[in-house]
Amino acid sequence: MFLPYADEPNPKGFKPWVTLALIAVNVAVYIFITMPSSGQALVWAGDGADEYLQFSLLHGLPSAQSAYDLIVFEHGFRMSSFQFDDMTTSIFLHGGLMHLFGNMLFLWIYGDNVEHRLGRMRFFAVYIIGGFVSCLVYGLLADDPGIPLVGASGAISTVLGAYWIWFPDNRIKFFGFFFPFFVGRFQISARWVLLFYVVVENLLPQLLGGASATAYGAHLGGFAFGVLVAFVFKAKEQTMIRA
Repeated sequence: MFLPYADEPNPKGFKPWVTLALIAVNVAVYIFITMPSSGQALVWAGDGADEYLQFSLLHGLPSAQSAYDLIVFEHGFRMSSFQFDDMTTSIFLHGGLMHLFGNMLFLWIYGDNVEHRLGRMRFFAVYIIGGFVSCLVYGLLADDPGIPLVGASGAISTVLGAYWIWFPDNRIKFFGFFFPFFVGRFQISARWVLLFYVVVENLLPQLLGGASATAYGAHLGGFAFGVLVAFVFKAKEQTMIRA
């Protein structure tokens, strides 16, 4: 097992308030919406529930489901039932505790440097727009556009794409547990960590196909948008310096 837990260097004296606020909102949604509704049985009544019943029967889902399953269906992003507000709500909903933990860990590691480079308000705008882009790319590439997408990973992939361009020489710290051969900490250049993320963990699985609960298209779309933002912003900085 290899678990990233930090990066270096980081901007000195800078508090990544937007990154921290996004983490807080995601955690709050999980505590106050996901957890309570996950323990409640789904009541098959109402227009939304009727539509979800048809979806469940079509996809062979179990009859005993939670109220959160209906929330995901109604407020996750579905290309087959495009709703602009669903693109927003979907990036703050998660499929489980480990889904939330993994996304927030990546946002914590990579967010502060990108927020410092972009500025707080631009960082927030890029994060949200990146989430929208990832939803659209997911919808265009999905085998079944009716399956709802939830999770912040598309928006966070935008942060990773910008980080890859701006901070390739930063070092990502890992904890490794491969007992009895290796237990300890080590560092890898961000250039190679993020290249592995985009190519091995997302691009190849997307090209090879096969059933998966991972939204590879959303990750790729978000990452590509982050790379684009970084290049545009970098070119703008160079133009201002020459002027």
